[in-house]
Amino acid sequence: MIAMPFDEPRPANPDLARGWDAERDVAHDLGRAFADAPNVYLFHGLRFLAPQSAFADDYAQIDHLVLHPHGAVIIESKATGDGTGHFHIDGRGQWLRCPTSRQRYSIESPEAQASKQAEALRTLLDRASAQLLDKLAGILQKRFRHFPILPLVAVARTARVTGPGATSPRVMKAENVVETVRAEIDSHRKASGVIGLLLTNNPDRGVHTLDPAAMLKIVTFLLTQHVPAAARLASQPPPLPPRPPQPAQRPLRPEALTCRHCRSINVAPVFRNDYCLQCGECGKYTPLERACTGCGKQATIRKRGTEFFRACDKEGGCGAEVVFWSGLKSDSKR
Repeated sequence: MIAMPFDEPRPANPDLARGWDAERDVAHDLGRAFADAPNVYLFHGLRFLAPQSAFADDYAQIDHLVLHPHGAVIIESKATGDGTGHFHIDGRGQWLRCPTSRQRYSIESPEAQASKQAEALRTLLDRASAQLLDKLAGILQKRFRHFPILPLVAVARTARVTGPGATSPRVMKAENVVETVRAEIDSHRKASGVIGLLLTNNPDRGVHTLDPAAMLKIVTFLLTQHVPAAARLASQPPPLPPRPPQPAQRPLRPEALTCRHCRSINVAPVFRNDYCLQCGECGKYTPLERACTGCGKQATIRKRGTEFFRACDKEGGCGAEVVFWSGLKSDSKR
């Protein structure tokens, strides 16, 4: 049954559109294979808040999810961008996207992406175990801690996969996804039950068996957790407009300059052998403070236009320029 159909609109951007085409092809093949299968549910484009994330807006996005009575399968769809390139996977599992013979771009491993999505889904379900699963013998709460979730990567039909890592059983062409999912479900089904558990050598085969009621609870729960991309974007505040560039300014620190003789504030900087203050009341001169307000070292008094500032430009100084007087024109010399 298709619990969440593939209804994303096709992007106008050509590169994004080819990725959309790859997802649509996988969704189409899964629908033809499992839409009428009993107790098999398909989700396309499932998005939910990632549990245990350090970020409030961190979403787990699953391209395709197949939920069956014994577990789940996650399929991550990938396209090269132009539809005719290839992916190269080295021996350490690192991926390169190669749209053309001359272009090679390093990308995050889709296998790692699918595995992270599987862990996010398992954690999400496990936190809701009490509402989704019954208790064993009415005492012990069943959990999803070891719920089998198989992560797969489906490469676009027109793309190729090369390199030592191309033999990974979890990476395949899109047309092979249905066969792999069927084999996964059949493997669990054959291993389920007491006889199956005794005959199988794989400890994760057939361990979980969900009845139809539990399946419906899980489907309903996942649908309530889904956050569409449009709703996610609408919930975010609009970006602030960029601030216009501001001209670089020296810090302005207005100071209460006074005459040391009569305490008058009617003073102005002038040059008399060196820069100092001249009092407009008594006519006497007052030395200017030379200490840098940033680091305390001796600074140099300088004038630029109508501004007077301390420049901490001597050896060992901090390099700061702090304006201490501005606004009045003076007949002082440079």
